[in-house]
Amino acid sequence: PPGSPPGIRGARPGTEARRAAPGGALVAGHPRGREASPAELARAEQLRADAEKYRARLADQLQEFEARREAEWQAAREQIEAELRDARGQLKRLRDEFRSVSLSRQWMEEAERRLAQVRDSVPQTMPGRPTPAPRPAAPAPEGPRPLQPGDTVLVRSVGLTGEIISIDDEDQTAEVQVGGFRMRAELSELTRQKQGDSKADGRRAASQRPTLPAVPDVSIEIDMRGWRAAEVPDRLDRYLNDAYLAGLPLVRIIHGKGTGALRQVVRDVLKGHKLVETFSGASAAEGGEGVTIARLAEQ
Repeated sequence: PPGSPPGIRGARPGTEARRAAPGGALVAGHPRGREASPAELARAEQLRADAEKYRARLADQLQEFEARREAEWQAAREQIEAELRDARGQLKRLRDEFRSVSLSRQWMEEAERRLAQVRDSVPQTMPGRPTPAPRPAAPAPEGPRPLQPGDTVLVRSVGLTGEIISIDDEDQTAEVQVGGFRMRAELSELTRQKQGDSKADGRRAASQRPTLPAVPDVSIEIDMRGWRAAEVPDRLDRYLNDAYLAGLPLVRIIHGKGTGALRQVVRDVLKGHKLVETFSGASAAEGGEGVTIARLAEQ
């Protein structure tokens, strides 16, 4: 048009508007919904692969954590079970020691009672015989040598002669075999017998106490848990006979509680046995209804 600046003449209508806003014309002319380029597809695939690797790595770490936690839990459980087993073992040993002390005390009381009865029943003098000379004092030790296993000794507290089986230097006690018994006595109660004195002392004691037959060692208790009821009568009868021959005043029969069937069989045998005076259940501290204490007949 006339009067237009140079370079503007001849321009199409709307050219100025498009030049004033070239970005708007570009956006307005951008095609919508076009397909992604190969570069964009490759980038998307790379992102997907990276995400998959990250997910797999997290899964591996989670699995490793679970395995480590399971191993630590198992180790802690095994340690606790081991400590519980050790505690149960210590408790059982304490119970056994308490039971042993209790039975030893009962045995000593019974032995003292029997010896007192024998001493009271034997006359001090015999008709037609001179009055026996006073009994000499206990023989003096052979020498300064300390007592040791194998020595024949007199247990002064009960007036019996036996052989030392073992010595506990810490407690200053010794285990002594006296006939069919084994007893523990303090070393201060023991006097070593000279060669030949044990036989003479045995002959003197024979007139004042029952003779203890030389029989194999018999435990003061028998554990019958796990036995079949059918085998109880014969085996229990043999044990009672051996215990009687060994001079045991009483025995402790462990049959357990369970259904009570084994306990009933045991007590039926004891009820009709000629060597059993009385029997009863043990105290709660010594086993309760899982244990029966039988007192044997006097010899």
